[in-house]
Amino acid sequence: MAQLEMHLSNLSTMKTSETGLAWEEFKAFRHLLFVETARVCRDPKVDKIRPSNVWHHLLGRGPVALQTPAQARGWTQAAYVAWMEKEAGLAQYSPPVAPSDVALGLMCWTDRTLAMAAEQAIWKEVHSCLDAYAQRSSAKGNVQVDSTIYDVLIDSGAALLAGYELATKAYLYPSSFSP
Repeated sequence: MAQLEMHLSNLSTMKTSETGLAWEEFKAFRHLLFVETARVCRDPKVDKIRPSNVWHHLLGRGPVALQTPAQARGWTQAAYVAWMEKEAGLAQYSPPVAPSDVALGLMCWTDRTLAMAAEQAIWKEVHSCLDAYAQRSSAKGNVQVDSTIYDVLIDSGAALLAGYELATKAYLYPSSFSP
């Protein structure tokens, strides 16, 4: 990870002020890789990471039977990422100017309303995967689903969204933020 971080910093042609939030998220995510699953959502650095990145990281730690939203929709990973960057949350968002030429991944760093709409749409997809996993496990007669990842994700969804809303307010609009 340290080598990746070094190479990314060498490749970056953007000013630090433009990459600050993304860089902070990268460093916090690097830390998250080594945190125990049950403690991920209680880690103090988690508020610097978009909830969707935390959810997908936790899905990656889950059992094989717990599908990702891409698997559930029958999409490639690239198609799912494209959906997250270009379409997630647009149905709930009415910008003054259509963002069709700008990836939402970039817009989400500057437009708090769009960022929240995208994260909520992604949570809806993750939550439907969790529901489907619980139903499949129940249908197979498994009274207990592999509950560690399932419980952490179910319990953390709304809390991560609320924390992200506060964090984006503090990061994107620091002068108007008052907790």
